[in-house]
Amino acid sequence: MPFFASAPFPLLDLLRGIANVWSLGLIVAVVVTLAWFVYSIFLKRWLRVRRIANIRLRRILEENERSEGR
Repeated sequence: MPFFASAPFPLLDLLRGIANVWSLGLIVAVVVTLAWFVYSIFLKRWLRVRRIANIRLRRILEENERSEGR
């Protein structure tokens, strides 16, 4: 017979509450880890590509201004 089966009900309720908090903590940890992964892999790469595109566009616009000024 398991230990929890013979325990009084308040103790079972306490253990269930602790288990629920632990499960919630694990879910939060998984969500945070997934968000960090998405940020570190995809979002950083997308921001870098966008920054490079903006630098290229700025350079092209500056060259056009210089060529029109001549």
